[in-house]
Amino acid sequence: MADDTRSFARRRQILCSAEELLQHYGYTKTTVADIARQAGVGVGTVYLEFSSKDEIVAALAQHRHESVLEAMRQVAQSGGSFADRLVTMLDERVAHFERFVQQGQHGRDLVSCGCPAVGRVHERYRTDEVALVAELLLHATEAGEFAVSDPPRTARVILLLVDQLTDHPDHEQDVAERHRCTRLAARLLLDGLRRRPT
Repeated sequence: MADDTRSFARRRQILCSAEELLQHYGYTKTTVADIARQAGVGVGTVYLEFSSKDEIVAALAQHRHESVLEAMRQVAQSGGSFADRLVTMLDERVAHFERFVQQGQHGRDLVSCGCPAVGRVHERYRTDEVALVAELLLHATEAGEFAVSDPPRTARVILLLVDQLTDHPDHEQDVAERHRCTRLAARLLLDGLRRRPT
């Protein structure tokens, strides 16, 4: 039990140090030796906990992606109209990723860098995210609020639209303006999703 506690503390120390370095120097310029030095441990100790730098970066990416999904899940399970929940879910998603981008010069690397391990984490996240939005669309359709014939495909389209608005942000553009654009896009989508009286 004491070994598990020590290992957990070591992993956490390594991950915190790696996150700080990666945000400042980026994925390509940060080495395992840099991470070990920052964490105050030997390189061998890092390799006891993680098999590679990619595994460290993937663990950080996994944590970040899970925090986005958790925020979206909480909104999906809250009360109110499905339309309001969908808009708030998308807003939470944008806000989380925006915070990641704002964290240091290379904050985005921790959710989308060229590292294949992070790519795999992002793909799993995308699958879970589409399923979450599709489930909301299905429940909204069953409740008679929306009229969506293919919730998974509709969820993918909605998320692709949000990606187009947020993936390559113009840093000159105000963050609040990006959020306003995303909310407007969501409202426009809702006009197409709502069930029309027959």
